[in-house]
Amino acid sequence: MPKSDSLFRFERDSRSIFLKDGLVDMMFGIFLILMTFWMINRYMIFHLVWLFVAQIIIEIIRRKIIYPRVGYVKFRHEALLPFMLILGSIAIIAVLFGIISVTAGLLQLPLRHNTFHIFILATVIYIPLILGAFAYHHKAYRWVFYGFLLAFLMLFGMLTNNPLTRFLFVITGIIITTIGGIIFVKFLHTYQPQRKEVHDDRAV
Repeated sequence: MPKSDSLFRFERDSRSIFLKDGLVDMMFGIFLILMTFWMINRYMIFHLVWLFVAQIIIEIIRRKIIYPRVGYVKFRHEALLPFMLILGSIAIIAVLFGIISVTAGLLQLPLRHNTFHIFILATVIYIPLILGAFAYHHKAYRWVFYGFLLAFLMLFGMLTNNPLTRFLFVITGIIITTIGGIIFVKFLHTYQPQRKEVHDDRAV
């Protein structure tokens, strides 16, 4: 059964308010900082592990600090969303990788011999698209800026192979983490704790 307009708006507003606490921004900023390990020695373990650890940390902070201020709503299949997003991202990047590879082969571009650069280019295209959709869905348009900034950094690193890229990632990560921290502090000032926590375990 399709969702009614009121239920859709309620779900959208409920999801968007939790993005207003700045915690996801801080998670993303630290993720960019940890990506420098991947750029230095190709170790992916640090920032990939952080994606899972950060979700646990964010949930703990929200249960202790955020939910007493704005209430809590549990969405249907909420636990499956991260895995669906990861699998969907892999599938989309794989499709983009194939399109770029075929195009580079047909046009006899030098890029066709560099699998790693094709992967980077596919990711560069994917990131602004997914973060743009994320920003639109949650009405948090700063994430459009994050998407294009990250894509630019990755493209700059691919084209120049400049060691400066890793420092740019660290600086960008620090800036985004700081933005998230400022948003978090403002959120706490805007939303004061309720006298009684609003808790609803009914799936939406």
